[in-house]
Amino acid sequence: MARRGVGLAAFSHASLTSSSFSSLSSSLSAQQLQHLTSQLQTFRSALSTFATHHRGDIARDPAFRTAFHRMCAALGVDPLAGPRRGGFWSDVLGLGDWYFELAVQVVDVCVSTRERNGGVIEMGDLLRRLTAMRGGADGSITPADVLRALAALEPLGCGYTTSEPAPGRTLIRSLPRELDTDQTALLAIAADNGGWVNVPLVELLSASEWDERGQAKGGWGRERAGKVLEDAVMTEGTAWVDDQCPGGEREWWFPAAIKWEEEG
Repeated sequence: MARRGVGLAAFSHASLTSSSFSSLSSSLSAQQLQHLTSQLQTFRSALSTFATHHRGDIARDPAFRTAFHRMCAALGVDPLAGPRRGGFWSDVLGLGDWYFELAVQVVDVCVSTRERNGGVIEMGDLLRRLTAMRGGADGSITPADVLRALAALEPLGCGYTTSEPAPGRTLIRSLPRELDTDQTALLAIAADNGGWVNVPLVELLSASEWDERGQAKGGWGRERAGKVLEDAVMTEGTAWVDDQCPGGEREWWFPAAIKWEEEG
């Protein structure tokens, strides 16, 4: 049986052992830190070189820009992070200024069309107007670019939000008040009906489509449908009223749900 140390000798041996492990741990940590620092410097140099050669392609080609953002996401890099956010990528790549410029243009479009659409604009309409404003070709600005530009506005508390009332259809709201579920549902129906609805149509579609979304079976009923439609005009400002319809039934038009023709 091994003899256990006792007294001051055992205490001294334990202290020396602890000190040795502590020294070894510090040495390994220093080596690891030096290795990581070296890797970061190498990566920073490689990214700077990449930015120098492809900076124009990133800003000009949406497909290239999307692929670049995917690469950054896989590497855990935020290409919009500047010095204040603990990064240098924005300065190296020049993407920060590009997205801030786009964000200003998004605000410009949203504000200039607010009187017509009540502060809700469809993504396709926004992209068309941005492309015309920038003098670029169709597709030069993507929905992902707009979403990143809106994210750049978040620290300012501008209140710009997005919603998807129907698959593949994104709406941008430029007012701080969010749309409730009823108004979002109306926009979805209007988008599938050329931009307009009336009370019978809302009654019919609420009964046939919204059961799967958890609504009461049988739809909203005429009173509720009429109330929500009136709110769209008087409270939300997202719809226009047409009392001159051929059939005599009042119609509500939602500019954000209309597919606008190209403006000459």
